[in-house]
Amino acid sequence: MLGKSMTYNSKDILIEIDYSTWTGSVPTNLKGKSGYSSFDMLEVLIHIGLATRHPEQLGISVNDFWAFLRYVNCFLEGSDFRLNEKWQDVDPHQKTILSDDFGMGFASYYLTKHMNLISFVDTGYFLKHIPSLLISNRSKRGPSKTPDFIMLDSSFEMHLLECKGTQSSIKNLDKQIESGLPQKNNLRDPKRIISEKLVTGIFIPQYNSATNAAFKIIDPEFTLDFNEVDKEDLIIRALQGQFSKELHMLNLTKFGNEVANKDKLEDIKISNIVELLTNEKENTYEQQDIENDVGIKWTVGYDLKLFKKLQLSGIDNLLELFIDMYQSKNDFNNAYKSDINRGSNIISYKSLFGLEIEVEILLQN
Repeated sequence: MLGKSMTYNSKDILIEIDYSTWTGSVPTNLKGKSGYSSFDMLEVLIHIGLATRHPEQLGISVNDFWAFLRYVNCFLEGSDFRLNEKWQDVDPHQKTILSDDFGMGFASYYLTKHMNLISFVDTGYFLKHIPSLLISNRSKRGPSKTPDFIMLDSSFEMHLLECKGTQSSIKNLDKQIESGLPQKNNLRDPKRIISEKLVTGIFIPQYNSATNAAFKIIDPEFTLDFNEVDKEDLIIRALQGQFSKELHMLNLTKFGNEVANKDKLEDIKISNIVELLTNEKENTYEQQDIENDVGIKWTVGYDLKLFKKLQLSGIDNLLELFIDMYQSKNDFNNAYKSDINRGSNIISYKSLFGLEIEVEILLQN
């Protein structure tokens, strides 16, 4: 029965990076990555929960456990990454949602792994809270479309990302990616705040498809104006949005919204964060798949080591923390760490700030 865990773990996908679309040098951590690669399905499902969580609870967000409830039993067993036979009868709208979710979640997984991302936040959040960040052309379609996410890596470089996904064909994926290519020179960035500008797309084959799964990356341009934006303000907002998302993962909706919308971060004390998280219990969800004798358990909690250490070091509030992170960037990976651990049928994820997510495959005797 132990082999059942492989249904959810190791899958294969073709990675295609179009290096010809880069006008400058291709980032070192993406060079030579084209070709077949294996990934952990549980890790990607965690990233779907993280990527699709908005920094603000808007009252329309689906539970973060949704990816597991909906998708954990949708794929064939073994390493072939494709939907199973039952998925053929699912409503087309639900298929679209799966494509969109995996488009964002797989991009978050892959780019976090290869570009050392520490923040993955919706562009709309930045546009709402940073008045100096503008859209060059206000049209919602065609070449003026803004990217889905603004990303921050551990070297404190900022990146833009647009995500695509489909189950119909590679040809359709290529069309989607082309639609994410605005006209060149629409990005105004005289201070060179943005490093990489990416469009990614995933093709997930249906049960009877003759084509294998693929994930594509290209380098486009976007219609955003960073002319009046200060990079430190953008980085602080990125960290603020990421921490807010993690608070929502713990169902701390009120405090998560407070952090997300707070303009004076010095008002949010580290001591208050420690007290709140100390009193917060782990959230656990389980689902059983009776037909396959397999279940899944998802546990979300918080490791307070970082915030307790910050208290001892004299860092008083969130603003001081985010500034310290930015100013210590040369030693950042030693001072602030995220982690991922894998077992035969268990995976645990720990974020930069201490959010812990553990996913376990429950095998029936």
